[in-house]
Amino acid sequence: MKINIDEIKELLASDVTGYHIGQNTAVKQQSYDFYKIGKSKLEKMPLQTAIELQKYINRDK
Repeated sequence: MKINIDEIKELLASDVTGYHIGQNTAVKQQSYDFYKIGKSKLEKMPLQTAIELQKYINRDK
């Protein structure tokens, strides 16, 4: 699987909530929210978190 940082950035900029991500992936709501508001840097995101978000993005592909 390839990790597409641009797609992850689009997801973070979208209306998808941390609650929804927390319910549908292995990513914790608080972690997602920190990336969404910029409290945590995308460049420091653990690979496992990026994989989980990419799986979520790819679910409909």
